[in-house]
Parts: sequence; C-alpha cells; structure tokens
Amino acid sequence: EGKINGFLSERAHIWNYTDSARSGLIGERFFSNPSFSSYVDYALQVPIFFIIRDEQWIEVKKKTFSEYFEKGYQGHRANWDDWELHLSTIFTEVRVKSYIELRCTDCQRAQLTPAVVAAWKGILYNQEAITAVSSLMKGLSWVELHNLYFTVPREGLKAKLKGVRLLDIAKELLKISYSGLKEQRQFSQDGEDESVHLEPIMELIIEDEMCPAEIIIKNWNSSWHRSINKLIEYSSY
Repeated sequence: EGKINGFLSERAHIWNYTDSARSGLIGERFFSNPSFSSYVDYALQVPIFFIIRDEQWIEVKKKTFSEYFEKGYQGHRANWDDWELHLSTIFTEVRVKSYIELRCTDCQRAQLTPAVVAAWKGILYNQEAITAVSSLMKGLSWVELHNLYFTVPREGLKAKLKGVRLLDIAKELLKISYSGLKEQRQFSQDGEDESVHLEPIMELIIEDEMCPAEIIIKNWNSSWHRSINKLIEYSSY
C-alpha cells in the first residue's frame, strides 16, 4: 500500500486475466474479418450468464448463447431480450450494441475525457483518417497485437511494435485525428473546431512524451511527497 505497483495500468492487467471468453481482444477470427456478422459469430460462442423471466434472474450454466438458442434452457427459449442482455455481458475492448462502444479508456481525468472522445471522432468520422490509420497499421499480425496487448499494462507507451515505440505510433494517431477534426469543420459558438479538445492529450503525448500514469508516478515521487490527498485532488472530478 502506498507504493508503485509496477503497472502503468493495473486495470488493463487485471482484465487480461479475467474471463478470456468474454473480455480483452475479440479474437483472431474477427481480427482477420472485422464485420458485424463475424462479431455475431463471436458473441454466439460466448457463454451466457443469465436470462430474465417474470422479473426473476435465471442463471444459465455451461452453455454458449448458440447452444441456448438451439436447445433452450429449463423450458425457456431464446428471445431478443436475452440476446441484448447477453451482449451487455461481453467486456471486450470494443463492444457492439446498437452502437459501437470503445471501452479501453475508462477512468480518465475529467480534463482528458473530451480528448478521448475527440481523438476517436477525428479518426472514425473521416474517411481520409481511416485510410491513414489503416496504412499506419498495415501488416500488423494477430500475434503482434496480442503480444502488445499484454505488454502495455507494464510498459505503456514505451512498449514497441515492430521495433517502433508505441509512443511514436500514438503521436501519429493524434496527428491523424487532429487533421480529421479539422476536416470535419464542426465549430463551437466561439468559432473553435473540435480539434481544440485534443490539446491536453497532445501536450501530454507529443510534448511531454508521457502517459497519464507516468505523470502520476512522477508527481507521487516528487511534488506530492506521496500524499494520498494530493492524488485524490488530482484525480477528482
């Protein structure tokens, strides 16, 4: 207690070893064929937790949703509500519901929360940005991605992919997102486009070359004098 634990994201490390059937990366099959249909195929093979009948939660034991769909359980047959409930019990880094949920950046400071949303919007809502990211990640194999996924909780942006620091890849991704937001030309009442929301994270990654956890560790061992109150003050909303 009160000591650095060796992780830059203990949360990510814990999730790496929590029910691999429904958490972490979606899987090699989806990686090679990312589509709604392949996500459905994946979700069908995930074990089902429970169903609800007459406001009662019924545990479903040792069945994938596919098996439940085909054979039912204790006289109950699968319905749409069962499927929607099942999808909510999948905890992969990206999750599909009636929208695509990007889950990997939970628990950021309030000052960085708009930056996370803006970073994704700059990439996903601009075709040139999508093409640029696809080019940047071209040739990435499932094994390389999987290995990186287990390395990052400890090494953070110092982790390497194909000999390149994740920090340098993150810088490129932020620049691509910045350009994407500029292209989208969505302005506030003050006349600012949405790229302004990237400024805190661009300062952190591009200028300081640190991730949020490294900032905390630096402050913890210096100006905060290992004060838990300083940590709470820094992290509070």
